[in-house]
This record gives sequence, structure tokens and C-alpha cells, in this order.
Amino acid sequence: MEKDIIKDKVLKLFQNRLNKDFSGKEELLDVPLFGLEIGIHAFELVYIFFDIEREFNIHISEKDIQEGKLSTINTIINMIDSYKL
Repeated sequence: MEKDIIKDKVLKLFQNRLNKDFSGKEELLDVPLFGLEIGIHAFELVYIFFDIEREFNIHISEKDIQEGKLSTINTIINMIDSYKL
């Protein structure tokens, strides 16, 4: 799957779950999800993890979480891309 398609799907998941539109806001894709700018709550991120697993038919490992692969929208996109869908 092309990275642009992954990005579009991830942004749609965030929009649906958080009611926040990140389209055209490239500067926010590298901002920490738990920071003041985006302000995601831990329970919201858990739901997004489940949405990602379901949408891309992958399993997010504890190792991925511990290595910070879910800390920004871009790291999430890169992690999904690394699964070579």
C-alpha cells in the first residue's frame, strides 16, 4: 500500500475518532499526540490503536509502543508502512 494512501486512511481515523481534521495541517503530523497542541487523552489513543489494527489488518506490538512508534501521526504512518501492506 502506498504511503499516501496510508496517510489518508490514518487521518480519516483520527478525524472520525476525535472529530479533528488534520488534512492540510502538515505541521501537526510531527507534533506529539499527548502534547498541548493536539491534546489526545490516553483512552482516545487506545481506541485509535484498535481502529488502526482493524483498518490495516495488523497487530500493534508492545515493542512498537515502547519504541515510540505511536507518538505522532507521522510515526504511526511510518509504522504501518513498515508492515509492507
